[in-house]
Amino acid sequence: MFQAACPGCGAAIDFRSPASVMAVCPYCQTCALKDGEAVKDFGKISQVLEDLSPLQVGVTGSFDGQHFTVLGRVQMTYEDGRWNEWYAAFDDGTAGWLSESSGQYVFTLPKGKAEQAPPFEKLRPGYPFTWDGKPFRASDVRPARCAAGQGELPFRVGEGSDTRAADFRVGKDFLTLDYTDGEPPEVFAGRAVTLEEHKCQ
Repeated sequence: MFQAACPGCGAAIDFRSPASVMAVCPYCQTCALKDGEAVKDFGKISQVLEDLSPLQVGVTGSFDGQHFTVLGRVQMTYEDGRWNEWYAAFDDGTAGWLSESSGQYVFTLPKGKAEQAPPFEKLRPGYPFTWDGKPFRASDVRPARCAAGQGELPFRVGEGSDTRAADFRVGKDFLTLDYTDGEPPEVFAGRAVTLEEHKCQ
């Protein structure tokens, strides 16, 4: 674990995962960005809107037999509402994302680049895309914006950061193509889950 003083208020900030590059100070909401053995001020971000989620930073559970700890959260907004993306770090040093929207949960893992993905502008709900031999169809295509953050995160993000992503489904299987950093998009693959099967503590 790496600990540093918040560049905004001086409070202690813990980085429990070596993959985390940023942490939000719980006292002053300063985004502390790792810079070698120190941290630097990356601006401030709003506190997350408390939405009665049963999840919180520090919750533990398991996914496909691997133990994880929830280290952070990004709260995203779009024209019709908001949802949570929880950053979950596994004991082996890898990480995934537990997405929460309207009481439904999806766990996804990073799978690299989708070299054959179409341009984001071409995507529409119902658009077909095959990944790992499965015939997915787009269920949601939209730009979104980061509204708030909490805990540790594996990338730099600030309030108002824009994202472009498309979600695809086939049965319980789930796929996200993330075009935020351009094309080809990043792939995150997983499935719909329940908190009961995660055995959350």
